[in-house]
Amino acid sequence: MTENLLETLPPTTTEKQRRFFEIWATKYNFSLEGGALAKAHTEAGYSPSTQKNSYQTLYSSNLNKAVRFIMMRKNITLDRLVDKHKELLEAKHPFAPNQPDNVVQLKAWQEGMKLYGGYPVPVQKVDVHHSEEYHISIEDQRKAEKTLQECIDVEPIEDGNDGRDELSEAERSFV
Repeated sequence: MTENLLETLPPTTTEKQRRFFEIWATKYNFSLEGGALAKAHTEAGYSPSTQKNSYQTLYSSNLNKAVRFIMMRKNITLDRLVDKHKELLEAKHPFAPNQPDNVVQLKAWQEGMKLYGGYPVPVQKVDVHHSEEYHISIEDQRKAEKTLQECIDVEPIEDGNDGRDELSEAERSFV
């Protein structure tokens, strides 16, 4: 049975992922108890410090069929999931049984919409570079260049201060 599952893994599955799945399936018999998943993860060649990622490795899209197999072994069928989803969509408030539990129903609705690809719209990061281009007449360009040159050529205005930072009598009265 394990060989059939290994054959169904997509070609993008890495050799380490295949080894992990094979060890977990044969040696630990698909067990999720007693750290079996973490042990298989390490035995497959992953670093012991990354044992916490063993579930991530298992549930990656490359091992999707393995996850389905495990769900079937645990009697988690598609019908059962759909029935539970329907129950959550019709959930009643725990303190007011005649009223809907809006929070639970909303969450169930959101999850259902995700499955159908309808809500929420996936966020996509886009790298945007903005540039603007202005077209001016030759006359305006010459005026701008002349103004810039005048600003550069201006002589500094003396402020009457002889370089000392002493306060005048009028300024001292405010201090």
